[in-house]
Amino acid sequence: PDLVVWPGSTQEVEAVVRLANEHNVVIIPFGGGTSVSGALQCPSNERRMIVSMDMHRMNKIKWVDRENMLVCMEAGIIGQDVKRRLES
Repeated sequence: PDLVVWPGSTQEVEAVVRLANEHNVVIIPFGGGTSVSGALQCPSNERRMIVSMDMHRMNKIKWVDRENMLVCMEAGIIGQDVKRRLES
């Protein structure tokens, strides 16, 4: 990537996306960082600026609904943290 940003809130994500759209910039999100999916591989033929949006700062579990087996979490959380929370 040409640039890395570390948003800390939904509002900051929205601002980055809005600016990227206005300036024809590619955004590649980066979540928990396990690289299982190879998601941060930049296309070699891409000529536009590429911004990696590193979501590590947005790593909270917002709520857990055990009865319905649902969880709402931010994009930067890693699986081990989710597992630990759900097992507690």
